[in-house]
Amino acid sequence: MAVQFRTGTRADGIAHLFALIPLPIPHLVAAVVGLQVLGQSGYLSRLGAAFGLLHGPAEMPALVYDPWGIGLILTLAWKEFPFLALVAFSVLATRGAALEEVARSLGASPRAVLRRVTWPLLWRGLMPAVVAVFVFVAGTYEATAVLAPSNPLALPLLTLERYTDADLARRGDAFVLVLVGMAVSVLAVLAHEWTRSRWERLQP
Repeated sequence: MAVQFRTGTRADGIAHLFALIPLPIPHLVAAVVGLQVLGQSGYLSRLGAAFGLLHGPAEMPALVYDPWGIGLILTLAWKEFPFLALVAFSVLATRGAALEEVARSLGASPRAVLRRVTWPLLWRGLMPAVVAVFVFVAGTYEATAVLAPSNPLALPLLTLERYTDADLARRGDAFVLVLVGMAVSVLAVLAHEWTRSRWERLQP
């Protein structure tokens, strides 16, 4: 999207604006919106019934509170996409145009510029943001509390449940779960650093 909508035209500016609309919305509000849209009695199921795609709202596949967390994933993707788009726009605006112009001046075709310059630049610029979003989403509570299933419990909900358990012997589990979440975050950062260093070694 960042590649398509960067020519500076009015249509591109409008598309840019719409892409960034979810950015200032709090995660709790985004979760409630996801519940209202994706729930079996939500807007999507009602539209499906109104257009004859469903016999009734109850036939809507369970996207909220489902064991796979589809509704939660879709809502968080919608909420976090603008942040990644903003990073992509910034990367292309600060470094992309100059590098692409150099490649074109050296005789590279538009496809070669996209494959050899634009995509690698976006990949390297976006990876830290992707890791940051992953780490944040792995520990976010608001959207998880609204949209996640009760079985199995998501890690933030399970951590809070154990921490507030009446049985004091089980409260220690919460700290173990926090360490698990930290370990996952550290592994994500290490994986990014390994990928980045390998990418730099492979560059001519």
